[in-house]
Amino acid sequence: MANLIPFRRMLRAHWSPWDDLMQLASFPWDETLATGVLYPAIDVEETADAYIVKADVPGYRKGDLEVELNGNTVTIRGKTMEAKRTEDDDNIIYQERRAGEFRRAFTMPKDISSDGAEATFHDGVLQIRLPKVEGEGRRLSIN
Repeated sequence: MANLIPFRRMLRAHWSPWDDLMQLASFPWDETLATGVLYPAIDVEETADAYIVKADVPGYRKGDLEVELNGNTVTIRGKTMEAKRTEDDDNIIYQERRAGEFRRAFTMPKDISSDGAEATFHDGVLQIRLPKVEGEGRRLSIN
């Protein structure tokens, strides 16, 4: 029982207002909030010589996506167009899918080589391979 910490004291010890502020600052406050399209979920895996980034972008086509590298910052952009409907379209019972734009930027812990970087797209998943070497920024074509 001696090692129990009162709940309020535990909250003060682990709560950081700076972390909350940074989380809010990275939230997409642009038009994507109004359309319901937020940035994609990503996973980053580190191997001995590269980072592997996987981004879930269901509903997007390869031509809707863009990947840009600048130093060790990666930016993924996507844009889809909503199917045009008329006001007289009574066939739609319920609609949640939205169209719009997103921009997701993140920084790798170490410098990456833009020369050896590759981006592929398959089954709604964008995969980016980023070698760990200093390099110049460039835009990737998605295969």
